[in-house]
Amino acid sequence: MAPDDITLNHVIDVAVGSGGGANGFWQWRTLQALVKSGYKPQIVAGTSTGCLTMFLYAKGLHDEAEELYHEVYFDNARLISKPGIAKIKNGKLDVNWFKLALNLPRAGRITSLMDNTPLYEVILSLCKKKPSWECDFLFNYVDMKTGLVVNNSATDFGTNFEALASAITSSTTMPGIWPLNKERGDGGMRDGVPTDLMWSKLDPTKDYRLWELRCNKYDPAPAEDLDNIFKIAGRTLQILLNEVLRGDIARTQDRNATMIKLWPIIEELRAADLHHFADKLMEVFVYRVIPIHTITYSGNRGVFEFTREAYDEMALTADSDVSAYIKSNLNT
Repeated sequence: MAPDDITLNHVIDVAVGSGGGANGFWQWRTLQALVKSGYKPQIVAGTSTGCLTMFLYAKGLHDEAEELYHEVYFDNARLISKPGIAKIKNGKLDVNWFKLALNLPRAGRITSLMDNTPLYEVILSLCKKKPSWECDFLFNYVDMKTGLVVNNSATDFGTNFEALASAITSSTTMPGIWPLNKERGDGGMRDGVPTDLMWSKLDPTKDYRLWELRCNKYDPAPAEDLDNIFKIAGRTLQILLNEVLRGDIARTQDRNATMIKLWPIIEELRAADLHHFADKLMEVFVYRVIPIHTITYSGNRGVFEFTREAYDEMALTADSDVSAYIKSNLNT
């Protein structure tokens, strides 16, 4: 399927990936489906699992990514997460209560339930395997001491692959589940979909089409059970992150609505040779991303659901989600 005639050839596609844990494979396949449909992002940004998705895309590591996701989902995420007090098993967080009891005397020094050093090592090896980039890559993480989001561009790190791998690992780190990386944690806690980060890097003189790939629905799925403190804590975090997501959606809708109304006025000012006034408006509303195309995962998988069943379902759902969106919104 090729882009519809209503989309101009000079429009630059860019993509943003949300957080979403194990739903990241849906995001990866959705990105691939967009490219096959003729929409190839030239700039990408991501947070949390979206950071990993966009890193693999920006590196052009398509075959490696497919192998990575396959192994992760077919082997309880062992490739990226080392068991500790807990482990990922059959799509859920499995707590070893005996090991937890043994660690209670040193509870004040427990920093996480699992270890994500394997993920860092995978990212580092991929950076060394292919040092170059095929497109610009932006991402963020949260400084846990200040509580503020820190935005990054891959080019900031140069050839310091260790620092880059460490920063990407930080963006994917759910605090408490995995250890903080240099006191940095999951970027999704403050910026569930880093659209503003993308906006800040765009050239206001060019036309863009921005794709938001959201792993999470507006309303969270009901919890299966809340029979221990870890499930309660996890559910609490899920609700808080959902509130971040709602704020991101509201901000996006407000920005889009404002620009849709203002852009004809700016064009009229320019046609009347009133460039000074048009430029002043552009200083305030500097971005031309109209509209934002948001594709949301239509399935319902948990953040730890690294299973074969989830893998197969997300592969199918990604293609259908992209086809349905393009048919409904671009092929008019």
